[in-house]
Amino acid sequence: MPGHRRLVSDLIYDVGMNDGADTAFYLHQGYRVVAIDADPTLVEAGRERFRKEIGAGRLALLNVGIGAGRGSATFWICEGFPVWNSFDRAMATKEGRTARAMEIETVPFGEILDEFGVPHYLKVDIEGYDTHVVRAVGGGPVPRYLSMEVQAGPDGGLDLLRELGYGKFKLIHQLNFLASRTPVREFAHKVITSAAYGRLSFLEVGRVVRRYTDMYKLARHNYEFPFGGSGPWGEGAAGNWMTYSRALAVLSHERERQRKLGRPEDGFWFDWHATG
Repeated sequence: MPGHRRLVSDLIYDVGMNDGADTAFYLHQGYRVVAIDADPTLVEAGRERFRKEIGAGRLALLNVGIGAGRGSATFWICEGFPVWNSFDRAMATKEGRTARAMEIETVPFGEILDEFGVPHYLKVDIEGYDTHVVRAVGGGPVPRYLSMEVQAGPDGGLDLLRELGYGKFKLIHQLNFLASRTPVREFAHKVITSAAYGRLSFLEVGRVVRRYTDMYKLARHNYEFPFGGSGPWGEGAAGNWMTYSRALAVLSHERERQRKLGRPEDGFWFDWHATG
């Protein structure tokens, strides 16, 4: 039962492992990891890459899809671009890409939580099906930190996170791991970044304000975050935590900016990070 699930403070879930970039980072941080992916080719590569960690009991790698119940479903493998693998054919064939179908075993995410426990951090990135995972967390203890891709709709999935009890949020760009802000705060951050790393950086003020920039926060990890990963999380993610109302305003501002840049709606590559 959800209410009886145990919290596990040294555990992270990587739901949508893909090439293992995120799993590698979490292991590097010293956490135990449950990594999940529906693509058997990616899972086999992960088993080879993380053979030592699996053998030491630090990593459990599950080759399953997340579904409403136990069974199977058609999964679409995006040729040459596995980050778009999905149970939704339209997601796997974006931008004219081709995809091949295969039947994949599915399990309810609640069963995985029952077996391994509720993690300290839950990362979800499964192309159009993130909310299936996140909803399963409800009814019991929730991870202290959670991230998922921004969803379609006016709130981008923020209402679901709030329903689970989260009250602080960050909006993080998936390509550079920088935080989105309201226009006023964005301008202020640019000024601070300029003072820290630009022409004024030789002054004492540069060293003082550097710690308040996204670049400084990312650099402190001393880790190279590859393309396709989710990057830092929780307190280590760029930006400051926002209230629900401010997060909605930032989402609206960012969507408008992306529209003006001529980027397609399905190319809105941002993640919500949530806590508290």
